[in-house]
Amino acid sequence: MPLTITDFIEQVDGVSTEDIPSDERERINDKLGDLTGGPGGGGAPVNNDAILVSKSLDGRAGFTSIQDAIDGNNPQNGASGAGQGDTIFVEPASYSESVSIDINNLTLEGPNAGIDGNSSGRGDEATITGGVFVDGNPSDVVIDGLAIERTVGEAEGVVQIGSTSNPGANNPVIKNNVITATSNASRNLGTILIEHIDGEIRIQDNLLTQTGDDSVRGLVQAVQLENTTIVVNGNTIKTDFGVVPSGLDTPSPEYTITDNEFVENDVGVSLAGNYNGEVEISGNTFEDGRVQIRHLTGATTDITIESNTFTQTANGDVVAFVSDRRGGDGSTVGLDRDAIEANNNFSPGSTQVGPIDFDGKDLFDIAPS
Repeated sequence: MPLTITDFIEQVDGVSTEDIPSDERERINDKLGDLTGGPGGGGAPVNNDAILVSKSLDGRAGFTSIQDAIDGNNPQNGASGAGQGDTIFVEPASYSESVSIDINNLTLEGPNAGIDGNSSGRGDEATITGGVFVDGNPSDVVIDGLAIERTVGEAEGVVQIGSTSNPGANNPVIKNNVITATSNASRNLGTILIEHIDGEIRIQDNLLTQTGDDSVRGLVQAVQLENTTIVVNGNTIKTDFGVVPSGLDTPSPEYTITDNEFVENDVGVSLAGNYNGEVEISGNTFEDGRVQIRHLTGATTDITIESNTFTQTANGDVVAFVSDRRGGDGSTVGLDRDAIEANNNFSPGSTQVGPIDFDGKDLFDIAPS
């Protein structure tokens, strides 16, 4: 069983894994994986009192279905279903089901809990093929260390928090997962779709990826998000569109987008014209995305862009590191390109381009030099 940094940090009072920078967590977990099992080894539950889900119970108390463990159906060998504050541990296997969570303070834990979704130190996966849904307004749900897949259509997510007609969750955490969307439509679909939430949602140390021919968003939020903070930290995002803040509610949610790696996206971060919240974009790496940050006409200018690294490699096809679209609706205030150039790193270098007429609007880009 590969050990992770969690096995050591959580034994120290007052210290959590979130106190360690994400790149250091990944480096340490990779080394621990090499030393204590590495790929191919199934993990064991951090919580010894966890409810077990396995395709091979072999006489152990537990369930063969994740949803049965949540609902308390079909218990085997004296098992009890989940209640508030419980942990469900899912052993490596493929689970052909969708999972719906509506219990407060429930942790759904896979064999790679505590291991970054993009780490080579991950062992065999517990794979959910029908997506995970958090609804019914539970508080403090944690989804950690799983592989989650789903074929998604319009307004659907692989991990979906709420719906337009159903309360979502308070303060959920989605971390250390491999989340893969197969696209079956062209808009408002994503690896993670947030539609109805209160408080803070933390999306941390996941790998967000896609298959299929249509566009997929890594993280997209829709409606019912007043007074919400969305924290996107330490993820590797390989979807067509990375993070897409929008403002269908007033006020828009606050975004903190830090220490992520955006890889070959069509657009890394896209700020929609109706987005009027506060956003911090810092400490991220953008590599070979065609447009790495896009600020659309009318979007907020309450935005911090600093300490990021924007890169075009020899084979990259970068149109703009940062693209600022203005005009067309009377909105002429844009981003401070001088400050962005001064406070970020650009490789091979940057140059300011524009204004360029674009369908009746003006583009003000920071492009590769």
